[in-house]
Amino acid sequence: MVEADKIKELASSLIRGARGNIEVVVIASEDGLPLATEILGKPVDTDAMAAVGAAISGATGSLIAMFESETGKEVVQPRMIDTVLPDGRHLIVKPVGNVLICTLTSERPNLGLIFLLLEDLDRTKE
Repeated sequence: MVEADKIKELASSLIRGARGNIEVVVIASEDGLPLATEILGKPVDTDAMAAVGAAISGATGSLIAMFESETGKEVVQPRMIDTVLPDGRHLIVKPVGNVLICTLTSERPNLGLIFLLLEDLDRTKE
């Protein structure tokens, strides 16, 4: 598992790097337990966010496995899952190693910047 200090720094660096486009970062275990949180703005239920992120990631992974088993390809986890919420914010879940990076964006975010920051996390995989 990724080290605790590294996880906390990762959450903080995402908030800073996103320049107000990410309001909440929850780093969670694959089974939905929050390991670190960083909140910019109004409070949210980070336990629920971690659980939802794990459920979304698990369901998407199962769907990919179902499709890949039909084609005989190697089953891989999703690169990123982006759910658009009714108010224009996005819940983005990014598996990195054995943790999930769950982010809640601001309304009408700069998705290019956010996706770039999240894709860069693939380099930190251990």
